[in-house]
Amino acid sequence: MLRTLPRQADPTRGSPAPAAVLEAPRRLGEIRPLERTDLEATAALFELALGAGVREADPAKVGLFERTFLDNPWTDPELPSLVATDERGRVIGFIGAEVRRMRFGVRTIRAVWGQDFVVAPEARRLGVGALLLHRMLKGPQDMTLTDSATATTRELWLRLGGDALELKGVHWVRLFRPWDVAAHEAGRHIRPRLRAALRPIVASLDAGTTAAAARWLRPNSVAETAVPLTPRSLVEALPTVTRRLTLYPAYDEQYLEWLFRELVKVKRRGHLIAHLVVDGDSRPLGWYLYYLRPGWRSEVLQLVADEPAVGRVLDHLLFHAYEHGSAAVRGRLEPGLVETVVGRRCLLWHRGGALVHSRDSELLWALQSGKSVATRLEGEWWSDALV
Repeated sequence: MLRTLPRQADPTRGSPAPAAVLEAPRRLGEIRPLERTDLEATAALFELALGAGVREADPAKVGLFERTFLDNPWTDPELPSLVATDERGRVIGFIGAEVRRMRFGVRTIRAVWGQDFVVAPEARRLGVGALLLHRMLKGPQDMTLTDSATATTRELWLRLGGDALELKGVHWVRLFRPWDVAAHEAGRHIRPRLRAALRPIVASLDAGTTAAAARWLRPNSVAETAVPLTPRSLVEALPTVTRRLTLYPAYDEQYLEWLFRELVKVKRRGHLIAHLVVDGDSRPLGWYLYYLRPGWRSEVLQLVADEPAVGRVLDHLLFHAYEHGSAAVRGRLEPGLVETVVGRRCLLWHRGGALVHSRDSELLWALQSGKSVATRLEGEWWSDALV
């Protein structure tokens, strides 16, 4: 997530360290690429500004930063994550860069997803955040994106020549079991024993509501079948499924092996489901990946399909989630999904946070067209739950 420190401490994330403990830097030292020796200091800075409010590194965060920013197979020395130091060499700012290779027509381009943007509270007056973001945006990549920017980051980004992706800031939700959703939301404020006592009542209410409003709550039945999606099967299906697309990830098997290993670690998001949907002749129509959470809202990472088959692949995803106990499914409204999602009785709301920066106007147009794939799988949303 691309974030800077909020104006006031968020009480849900702990209080910032006492001012007396911190010595404010007098000036900026340098902005340079992240090195392996910076990992512990960077994770400690993150914990200070956006975690428990103390400058102590969480080992899990150190490991995540190392795997994501230094050991990712697509890590590019020309497109590094950046740290800012003060005059004493202490890390006072950080912005992570995850590199994604994409196909744009006949070209392979490089995109950077900016994330984990953080500045030490005592260094804010130095303008470290603006300097870090400016340095990243002027890099040699073809475009820079983020999926979940704060209002502060959005303001900086737009001032530096970036654009908001308003459509990608919209999320869709398909409800299956409304009482289960309501109970889950209410359950945050009631005791566990009471939550357990309410479960049979909620199940009964949902059964009755579904019987009365099956047309609106049950997803479409599906005739297509699905097989497990693996790195190899995805690479093999890529030319067929993306043949009508202009911009899409240039996946290779090595990168996907790394990505799938990371995805299955995110237990807090749910159980990873990855399916390749095929027709009666076993030809690939498309694929989807989502986190299944029975009794609550499942989250879509990616849905890619040949244009005529988008609805059939989405129907398969919704039906699978419904049959396996999801109360609802949520995804991001990608440009090629608008008509398909609206036609399946989904609720929409704008959450914002999706931004892009590029000097290539044709690339910007392609990204916002219905012939592009740049989903939450490419971004950082899912990895936030690794720690």
